Amino acid sequence: MGGGVEWKYSDEENFTDLRQRAKECFEFLENMTEDNIVVVTHKNFLHCLLWYCLFGFEVTPREAIIVENNFILSNTGIVWMEYDEINNFWKIVTWNDHSHLG
Repeated sequence: MGGGVEWKYSDEENFTDLRQRAKECFEFLENMTEDNIVVVTHKNFLHCLLWYCLFGFEVTPREAIIVENNFILSNTGIVWMEYDEINNFWKIVTWNDHSHLG
């Protein structure tokens, strides 16, 4: 059986593919001209965005697992991230917020 960040059993995404997709997502969002953008995604990819936000493109599988195990997400939890254009980085404003439920 294979291993490593490039290994694939079939045609699924591996770690390298996910890291690249997170990078492309942030680049896409950074180039939008709107002031407020809502992104709807599933928990697994949101974790990818988080570890990319925290560690950048050099994120390792070990760091990604630490993020997934320690940043808990629930259904309908809202995550708010902001891009700081002056300093060129993303920041996490809110994580797994449920105040909209009452």
